Amino acid sequence: MIVGFNLTKIHIERKKAVKGKIKVSHDLRFEKVEKRPLPLKDKKDVLFVEFLFQIMYEPGIGEATLGGDVLYYADAKKVDELAAQWNKQKKLPADVTAELLNVILSRCNVKTLLLTNELNLPAHLPLPQISLKEDASKYIG
Repeated sequence: MIVGFNLTKIHIERKKAVKGKIKVSHDLRFEKVEKRPLPLKDKKDVLFVEFLFQIMYEPGIGEATLGGDVLYYADAKKVDELAAQWNKQKKLPADVTAELLNVILSRCNVKTLLLTNELNLPAHLPLPQISLKEDASKYIG
């Protein structure tokens, strides 16, 4: 269960005017995973996951980088197992990874969408669009 989300780094830059064909690529990775005490009265341990989220606008048009951390809470045994698995394999179980990635992507995509819009960079996600249909009065059916 996710109990905390913090952004610690936001860097967004438009390097040149947006012209021609643009390639947008994404990268999201876990930088550090470790067991840490949750600073509460009960002194429970959580899994601290540091991440880096990046969007690159090519060729050399701009970039967006967000860094931060997520706190994942589970029982003490599971937190120990997850930390040990990360230290050994640099991997987490699929269910935990999915939960972490979903939270990071939802928070970071919304934030970068707003900030890149301020710099006149195109949306890095497909946005809903309205398409006009033919005049309904001509419909026979």
